[in-house]
Amino acid sequence: MHSDWVHRDAGPGYTRYALAGWGGPGAAWRLHGAHGQLLVFHDRDVVTVTADDHAGADRMAARAAAALERLGSS
Repeated sequence: MHSDWVHRDAGPGYTRYALAGWGGPGAAWRLHGAHGQLLVFHDRDVVTVTADDHAGADRMAARAAAALERLGSS
């Protein structure tokens, strides 16, 4: 779903996309729903967030990606 990134001129977290996926934050990638639902992937680990907070989704994705990076480094 994210092997062929399309690069675009956009704000942080929206510069790479592929079939339903967005690159980032960091080394992670994510599926990002219309109302703030998220699946954040890092290597083989995944965080799933069900929310109704589209405006806060980028901050939540960053927190989830940071947690996954810490998990992978331990």
